[in-house]
Amino acid sequence: MKNILRTLILFSVAFFCVGVHAQLRGVHAQPRGMTDSYYADGIHYRYWYTGESSSVSAQNKNIEFAVIPEKIEAEGPTYGYIIPTDISDFKNCGSLQYVVMPSTIKEIGRNAFLNCSSLSAISISSSAVKIADDAFDGCGNLAVVYLPSGYDADAFPVAGGLMLVAESRGYDVYVTEDVSEEQLNTIVAVSEITSNIENMESYEQIPEAVRQPLEKLLQTSYTFKVLSSMDDAVMQAYVEELNAAYEDVCSAVNIPKMKALCEKYLEARCPQRQGVPFVAGDGLITEASQITSNAKHPSLGSFENLIDANSNTYFRTKVSQDNSTEHLRYLQLDLKDLYSMVVVKGEKCKLGKYPEVVQVYVTNTPEDKNSWVRSGDAVTLDYAYDDGKAFLLPVTLGEDAYRYVIIDVISVTNDKGASSVGDFYLGELHVYASCDKTELLSLSMQSDLARAYSDAKKELDNNKATDATMNKLQRLLEKMENELASKGAFVDFSKSGYVTLYSDKDVKIPTGMLGAIVKCDEQKIPYIDYMYKKGSVVPAQTGILLKSNQGNYLFMNEEACGEESPEGNLLHGSLEDEQTKSNDALCKYYKLSYDLQTNSVIGFYWGAENGGTFINKAGKAYLALPVSAPMSTIGFSLDDMKIGNVTSIQSAVSARKSDAVFNLKGQYIGSRNAMKTKKGIYIIGGRKVLVR
Repeated sequence: MKNILRTLILFSVAFFCVGVHAQLRGVHAQPRGMTDSYYADGIHYRYWYTGESSSVSAQNKNIEFAVIPEKIEAEGPTYGYIIPTDISDFKNCGSLQYVVMPSTIKEIGRNAFLNCSSLSAISISSSAVKIADDAFDGCGNLAVVYLPSGYDADAFPVAGGLMLVAESRGYDVYVTEDVSEEQLNTIVAVSEITSNIENMESYEQIPEAVRQPLEKLLQTSYTFKVLSSMDDAVMQAYVEELNAAYEDVCSAVNIPKMKALCEKYLEARCPQRQGVPFVAGDGLITEASQITSNAKHPSLGSFENLIDANSNTYFRTKVSQDNSTEHLRYLQLDLKDLYSMVVVKGEKCKLGKYPEVVQVYVTNTPEDKNSWVRSGDAVTLDYAYDDGKAFLLPVTLGEDAYRYVIIDVISVTNDKGASSVGDFYLGELHVYASCDKTELLSLSMQSDLARAYSDAKKELDNNKATDATMNKLQRLLEKMENELASKGAFVDFSKSGYVTLYSDKDVKIPTGMLGAIVKCDEQKIPYIDYMYKKGSVVPAQTGILLKSNQGNYLFMNEEACGEESPEGNLLHGSLEDEQTKSNDALCKYYKLSYDLQTNSVIGFYWGAENGGTFINKAGKAYLALPVSAPMSTIGFSLDDMKIGNVTSIQSAVSARKSDAVFNLKGQYIGSRNAMKTKKGIYIIGGRKVLVR
């Protein structure tokens, strides 16, 4: 348990009690032989001259509570402090409601609390304490007893015995037969919250201002005063206040977790691409000819600037003609194929106002002005991506796929928040194929997830995050992942235009994707064969290389094909993280990655030293190339793996040298600058070079 709770919270202090090294105000009596007296907070401490032992009694019979510290700093004792060790005389204290004893108490004497008729709660911290059989005679209202773990509760002298109701670290909570229902409810609530806090790993990282209200409510004096009130309304109000304070603490812990869960849900609805940089010509708009506008500025309206991934260029509008949707300014996009969902990512330009509210229209017959239909309601763009520079606009094109999209700009704004209708500037505009994972779920699951996300969002908006709401969303997201695992395969091209896949299902190639295997020709030179086109089905357990424009996120639906994996495919894979292997025992193993030399050329390169085995990631494919192949070197680019064009050879010795020289067998000869190359054909910088 956290240190701060040990000093503040009764139920988590493990009965170290309250106020270690407490500085008590009192009156020190004049020395009388070997013993002396000290008075504080209505309690009389009669101590042995050293101060290491003392008997504790009531200073007067009107005392209402006794919270006894472990150590009392005082000037009289030899060692400068008093240690309470024996409970002596609180008899006939009819107003005494509760007592908290430290772990230093060794004995509770005869008739110590005789006829304390109002006493309802006590806390004992020492497991070695000796209690006289008649110590609590006449305590008819005693209802709540806290004992250290391991203490024999049957030995506690109370009529009717004790009943265990809660356990925590270092102590157990008992009640007598005289406990009221509301007292029991209060004890259970406090015990549960204390136990939860004890198991809260990040409790100490919570801001003190958030912790303080809860810690105040769990202080010994506060909690016992409520229990001793015997007033149901007081206890009910206390439990409500306690739960509210606990929810605030939970929220401080849960808010980051619940935000992450909400982001996970949004990611399932639409890949967020937070921090993924623009790449020139990525996504579905690869050429400026795919963009048109009714408001292109004559000199500053270059469509090329919208897809060049250059923050120093921009596109600007200027009204010059009417458009088919009867709005002033729009950008029309030709996706070159039919898609059911895309994501538009744009970057503002601070030279002037940029789009604020937009309306999306779609069609497959752009020449027919009446064919354009709205895709959802007008949307206010949220520039919350890439450090506040970019917006992300998911566009569900409808049950039917569409090719043409219009983004109609209804209003514009600037960094000062001034909205208006007029021309706009835009730095980048990229469009990516995407998919909504939740649409693959059952309708009831979609509804449950949407409701759980909505509840979580409402709490977050109010700076709350309760356990119940967070756990519900987490359970549903886990259920979603399990359900989606049986639907097919999701493929993310956000980092590259190439990925590998190995699935236990037959999966269909969607629009915007090609699939390839790797084979060797008659000279045992590896090459890529893009045999799987749009609509083709890749057999299960086939290692495959997938190609799309960078930035796309596509779903490969499961569809039975009844075919076997193609013969001669050198791509293998695994469904779990495991060591690479091949039917051919003598192989070099390669993984899809970027080259070591420039970290910019994608291809198949050794995954371990000398082409040895390595751990392949679950669901990924790798290349197993027989050592008999003449090109079995450190790796080669995908561009050079086109049929008959494998020439990019790299040596393990000089993989990082741009002037490395190889012979046609792929053997490293040396550095071009360090040697005089003889006449012949060599491979330098990944290309065949004739040296005369």
